[in-house]
Amino acid sequence: MFDLDGTLLKLRPTSEEAFLSYCADLGLDLNDETRRRLIRWSYKHWADNRALITNDERQLGQEALIEKHLPFFLEDLDIGKIPEEEFLAHISARFRDDFSPRRYLVPGAKELLRDLKEAELKLGLVSNRDEELSGAATEMGIIEYFDFTLAAGQVGSWKPDPAIFRHALRLGGDVPPQETIYVGDNYYADVVGARGVGMVAVLIDEHGAFPEAADECRVISHLGDLRGLLPGLPAHSGRAT
Repeated sequence: MFDLDGTLLKLRPTSEEAFLSYCADLGLDLNDETRRRLIRWSYKHWADNRALITNDERQLGQEALIEKHLPFFLEDLDIGKIPEEEFLAHISARFRDDFSPRRYLVPGAKELLRDLKEAELKLGLVSNRDEELSGAATEMGIIEYFDFTLAAGQVGSWKPDPAIFRHALRLGGDVPPQETIYVGDNYYADVVGARGVGMVAVLIDEHGAFPEAADECRVISHLGDLRGLLPGLPAHSGRAT
C-alpha cells in the first residue's frame, strides 16, 4: 500500500521549501537542522490534527489557515529581532500571493508500480485526503496499477488512526497485516499508523528528518530505493513511460 502526497505525488516547491525561502526574504538564514525541525513539526502537526485542519481548509482561506497554524511552529523557532506580527504578516502574504506549487508524479513511480503489478502483488493507494482518490490517480496515469484506493474522508478516519488501515486491509481482501507493506513519507502518520495494526512500514526520509525511524522500520531516501527491499523486482526499469 502506498501513501499519495509526498510519496507518489510531490509538490515543487513544497510548503517547507517555500517557508524557508520566504524567511530568507526577511534575512533569516535557516540551516539544514532548522529544515529538519520544520519537516518534523509540519508532519507531526498534520498527523495529530488532520481532521481539524481538513475542517479549517473548508472553512478558512489559505491566508487565514496559515495565520492560525503557523504560530504553533514559531514557538520552536528563533526569529531573532523580527516582531512576530511582522513575521506572520510577511509569511502569510507570501503564501497567499506567491505559493502556487506544481504537482508532479515522482520520477520512476509509474515504472515501479508497473513492475509491482507484473510481480502479481496487490496494490492499494491510501491517503489522508478528504476526497476519493481515483480522480487523482487517473490524472497521474497510475489508476490501472491499483486494486483499490481509499481516502480518509471516505471512512472518517485519518492516519495514524488504526481504523483507516484496517479498512484498507479489508479492501485488500482481508490480507494479514504482517504480509502487507505500507510505504509513506510521514513518520507520524504512516509509520506509526501502519505499525499500530501490524503492517510492515517503509519510510521515505529524503532529508534525514527521522533518525529514530531506523529502529522501527525500513528507511529509504527515495521511492526507487524500494526495489532493493523487494526480492524479484528488477533493479530498474528501462521501459519508457
